[in-house]
Amino acid sequence: ISNADQANSDSDSLGNACDSDDDGDGVADGADNCPLTSNADQINADSDSLGNACDSDDDGDVVADSSYNCPLISNADQANSYSDNTGNVCDTDDDGVIIVTPRERDEEAVPATLMIENYLETHFYNYEQFTNPPINFDYKIVFDTIAGDNANKTPLIDQVLSKNVEDIFQDGVIYKLYYLKVRQGEGERINFSDKTTLNYVGTSLREREILVNEVYETVYPTEVFDSSVSPISFDLTRVVKGFQAALIEFNGATDFTENSDGTLTFEDFGVGAVFMQSGLGYYNTPPVGSGIEFYDQLIFSFQTFAVEKTDQDLDTILSEFEDLNGNGNELDDDTDNDGFPNFNDPDDDGDGKLTRFEVEANQYLLNPGDPDPELADNEVEMQRKTNPETGVVTLYTVVFLDADNDGIPDYLDENTY
Repeated sequence: ISNADQANSDSDSLGNACDSDDDGDGVADGADNCPLTSNADQINADSDSLGNACDSDDDGDVVADSSYNCPLISNADQANSYSDNTGNVCDTDDDGVIIVTPRERDEEAVPATLMIENYLETHFYNYEQFTNPPINFDYKIVFDTIAGDNANKTPLIDQVLSKNVEDIFQDGVIYKLYYLKVRQGEGERINFSDKTTLNYVGTSLREREILVNEVYETVYPTEVFDSSVSPISFDLTRVVKGFQAALIEFNGATDFTENSDGTLTFEDFGVGAVFMQSGLGYYNTPPVGSGIEFYDQLIFSFQTFAVEKTDQDLDTILSEFEDLNGNGNELDDDTDNDGFPNFNDPDDDGDGKLTRFEVEANQYLLNPGDPDPELADNEVEMQRKTNPETGVVTLYTVVFLDADNDGIPDYLDENTY
């Protein structure tokens, strides 16, 4: 057979002109989708006449493989959210979020606490201004390093209080939470489920080694990630655990006056700060764009103003009374084990009858000087509100009914409905 060019793609003893398998891949030329390019697997992503091995557009989306971010999966739009080398349709991480296995919470608690204690030992707050307030003092806490002209200041570690707080994600992990109580506040005590109006400044705390005069020193850089310009209200069941655990140690203000510009001036409000380990903050899931890094310790300074009782699930029972074990953790009381804690479950016992229909709500009006009413068996005061103009007190109560007299209130008894 005439073949002047003597072409022999598979370099065997037969030239292409008389070789039934030019590329030597074991697939005869008549059935081979790449007769001159070895491809025994015959893979053909776009099911055209050419196998991937000899096809310049493997997926048939009219984008050449050489300029393509997903050469084996059709995506003519070349969408690539993360601007990496892989298009969205074949990128297992197309939102740019890097999943990192979290550190063990019990192990992380130890260095986190040590970092906070080191910060408290080397820093102070403007306690002298609170002792002798200057004119127009705003009663806001300011922290600074004990050094230079401030070398003789009293360190925070000698002024803070502490309490043990359990990790809500891992049993057996307990944190020593430090908080600074500058002013208790003379108003109503804050409860873990309250809606609280306050001012705050949130700061991240880290630990760094820097070289100073050829000697490495440990410093504690802080960065404000959030703050309130004017008083803001928070549902304390929706804030990080460390913030909630500190705020319940304070009271709100006694009263307020409205200024001509519409702002409010509060009287005898609380002032404090909390220094929390990352496990009581955001740990490895900080809010996107917040500036908080993974495992940052957090500092919140705050002024507490108004306190409002709440009923998150609108079942007539205030949320603070749905903490059945009395441990201040609203998340671990779930009578019907349906995954919704009682404070956020309109049917606490899961019997199909809403809680608000298994209790009896009452209210009493008390004029100034009137004695409190005598409450019935199983009747509990939820709260009382005073009309500032008339002095009339409205007393709100709930009777916990027990139809079968088994000692279990109907709203917690799945067998009574």
